[in-house]
Amino acid sequence: MRISTIKIVLVFISILLVGSVFGQRRHRAKCKEVQSSISNKYKTQEGFINILKAKDKIFLEIPQKILGKDLLIASRAIETELTKGLAAGQMIYNPILVKFEKDDKIIKLVVQDTKYVHDKTKKYYKSYLKNHQEEILKTFKISSFNKENDTYRIDFTEFIINPIKKISPFTSRSGINKGNKKLNKIEDTSASTVNLEFVVQNTAVYKGKPCLYTSQKSILLLDNPMKPRLESKEIGYYSIDKKIYNSNTGNFDKQAFIKRWRIEPKKQDIKKYKAGKLVEPAKPIVFYIDDNFPEAWQKYIKLGIEDWQKAFEKIGFKNAIQAKFYPKNAKDIDMNAISKSCFRYIYCERANAMGNSWIDPRSGEIIQGDVLWFHGVVNKLFKWRFVQTAANDQKIRTDFESLDTQLLGRLIRYAAAHEIGHSLGLKHNYRASYAYDLDSLRSASFTKEYGTAASIMDYARNNYLAQPEDKGLELSPPILGVYDYFSIEWAYKPSFESNPIKEKQILNSWIDKHKDDPFYLFGGKNNIGDGNLDPSCLTESLSNDIYKASVLGIKNTKLIMKNLIEWSKSENNAAKLSEMRAALIKQYRSYIKHCISSLGGVYKYKRISKISPSLHKTVSPAEHEKLVSLIIAEIKNLDTWINPQDHKQLLGDLTNTCFQLQSDMIKDLLDKTVIIRISKLANFSNEKQYTVQEYLNHLEKGLKIKNPKSDYQYNIIGEYKVRLNGLIDSKQTQSNPYFRNIILPKLKK
Repeated sequence: MRISTIKIVLVFISILLVGSVFGQRRHRAKCKEVQSSISNKYKTQEGFINILKAKDKIFLEIPQKILGKDLLIASRAIETELTKGLAAGQMIYNPILVKFEKDDKIIKLVVQDTKYVHDKTKKYYKSYLKNHQEEILKTFKISSFNKENDTYRIDFTEFIINPIKKISPFTSRSGINKGNKKLNKIEDTSASTVNLEFVVQNTAVYKGKPCLYTSQKSILLLDNPMKPRLESKEIGYYSIDKKIYNSNTGNFDKQAFIKRWRIEPKKQDIKKYKAGKLVEPAKPIVFYIDDNFPEAWQKYIKLGIEDWQKAFEKIGFKNAIQAKFYPKNAKDIDMNAISKSCFRYIYCERANAMGNSWIDPRSGEIIQGDVLWFHGVVNKLFKWRFVQTAANDQKIRTDFESLDTQLLGRLIRYAAAHEIGHSLGLKHNYRASYAYDLDSLRSASFTKEYGTAASIMDYARNNYLAQPEDKGLELSPPILGVYDYFSIEWAYKPSFESNPIKEKQILNSWIDKHKDDPFYLFGGKNNIGDGNLDPSCLTESLSNDIYKASVLGIKNTKLIMKNLIEWSKSENNAAKLSEMRAALIKQYRSYIKHCISSLGGVYKYKRISKISPSLHKTVSPAEHEKLVSLIIAEIKNLDTWINPQDHKQLLGDLTNTCFQLQSDMIKDLLDKTVIIRISKLANFSNEKQYTVQEYLNHLEKGLKIKNPKSDYQYNIIGEYKVRLNGLIDSKQTQSNPYFRNIILPKLKK
C-alpha cells in the first residue's frame, strides 16, 4: 500500500475512534422557548429520547445533546400472515445510519453516507459536501422547546406509523403493496437509555387481497465506533466496503472491514488478559432461545450456540458467547428489540435455517444477530443423514419419528452451531472439506478427532464415503474444526495495535504460520460466471479426490436404494417412502454434478506455498478421462438400479424419471459452459491439457450406441443427438464470437 493511502486510513481510523465529533455542534433553539410540563393526557416513557404517548399520537422529546449523534433505525415484521419469503421476527434490510439535525424551526432525520470516508479537515471536504448532500428521510415541525430539560418536541406519529421504504419488512419483489394507511395504528412503544421501540399494526394488499401485519421499528443510539479490522481474502468473513479519498492521487482507495462483535477485555482486566489469564469480555454475546421450540430440541440448540465458547476460550475469553432461554415473564425483555439477539423458531413448512447479523456500518461491528430456524429443517437434516450414511450406520435405518434422540440432537446441534457461525460473521468455507484425503475419512481415529471437514462452516454434511465394512467412523461434521478455531482467533483476538495497517501485518503473520497446512485454507462458493470452476470448493462434497469420492457415494446410493423400504421402516407409508426415494435420487445427482463441475476445473490458490506451488492447477487429462467415463457409465446403467421391482409395486414406476435423469446428465455434459471451461485450460499451464476435441470424441464414443436394445439406450442416442444439434444451432452460442469461431468448428467435426 502506498504511504499516502496509509496516512488516509490512519486519519480515518482516528476519526472513527473519536466518534462523530465533527458535525455535532450544539444548536441553540431559534424557535420559541416554552417552559412547559407534560400534560396529563400524555404518558411519558423515559429514555435517551423520551416518548410521549396519547391514544393516537406519538411525540418525541429530543435532547439537544442527541442532535448529530449517530443512530441506527431498523424494522422487522413480528406478526404476519404473509409467510412466503418472510418469517415473523425476520429483518430483511440492513439498518440505516441516521441522525437528527435542527434547521431553524424543523428537525430533520438525515440518512448518513456510509460508503465514503473523508478527512473533514482537508480542503476537498467542502467540495464533497456541495456534491453529496445527505438524504433527508423526514422533516418534523418543532412543537416546542423545553428549556427545563433542553429538549425539542416533535410529532413522530405519521413517520413511525407508516411503512418506511428503506427498511420495509418486505422485499421489492414480494408483490406486497401498501394498504389503507387510515387503518394503521401504533400498538406499543418503549424507551431505554440506548433504544426506542415502536410496534405498529399495518395493512397491506397481497394478490389483490387486504391483510394485516405487525412490524416493530427500532432506533438505537450508537457508541463510539469500534476499531475496525481490515479484511483478508484468506479468511472468510463477511465485510463492508469503504472508499477512502486519496488527496494525493485523486483516486478512491478501497478498504473492507470485516463484520465482527466487539469482544475485548474490560479495562481493569487488560493486564490479566495480556498475562494469559482467562477473562470475561466487557460485553459478551448473548443469544436468547425461542421458548416455542419443541422441548426436546432446546438443549441441543443451546449446546450448538455455546460450542463456539471453546474457540473464544482459546483466545483468552470465558463466557464470551452465551445461550439463554426466553424469560418466563415476557415483559422482562423485548425479543424483537434491535439490541437483542435471538435464535428464532419459525413454524411453517419451509425446511431451512439461516444466521444473520446486523452491523454498525461505520466500523463493521455486529450489534445484533438473528438465527431463523424453520420447522422443516430438522426433517431435512434427518433425510440428509439417511441418504448419505444409511449404508454404514444402522441407527439411521428408521423413520423420523423413531430416530434415536441423541442422533437427532447431534444433527440439530451441528446445524445450530453452523448458523451461529454466520451470526459471528463467518462465511461458508467450501474448501474445508477438500482438506482431508479420502483414506482419512475412512479412518476411525482420524474422523473421531477431525470429523468430515476442517470447518463446520462448509457444506459437508455427513460421511457419505463410509462403506458398510468401515467400522467406528465419526459420520458427522466436527463440532468445531481447526479452521473455525483459527478464524475466531484471527477476527477476535485483540492485537492491541492501534494502527490498522500494522495490525493487518500482525494478522497476516498468523496466517503465514499455517500457510502450508490445508486445514487452514479458505475457499468461497464457485461463481459460474467467473469461468473455470474450482473443484476444491464444491458444495456438499467430501475429500480431495472428487472421482473416488463420487464412486464411493454412488456405490452407497445404489445399496441404500436396494434396501430403502426395509431400512426406512416406511413400508406402510408410501408418501414418506416417496419423499425418501426422491431425496436419495437428489443425493445421487449431487455426486454426478461434482464430476461435471470438475470438468475444465482449475484449482485456485491465494498464495504460493508447499500446498500450492502455483496459483493455478488444472484438472489433469487422466482425471478428465476418469470423470467422463464415470458419468457415461452411470447414464448407461441408470435403469439397472434406480427402479427396483418392489418399488414399482408400492410406489409406481420410475421409467420416466430414469429417462429424465439420463437427459439431464447428457444436457449437463453438453452445456456450453463446460465446453468453454475445457477449451480454456491451456491458458493456465504450458503442460499438456485435456482438449475439447478429446472431450467430444469421448462423448461420441460413449453415447453413440450401436444396435440399441432397450428404450433407455434409444433415449440416450436421441438425447445426445438433440443436445448436440441444439448446441450447434443455438442462437445464444452462434452469437458468441468465441463459441462461434473457436468451439463450433470442433463440434461439427
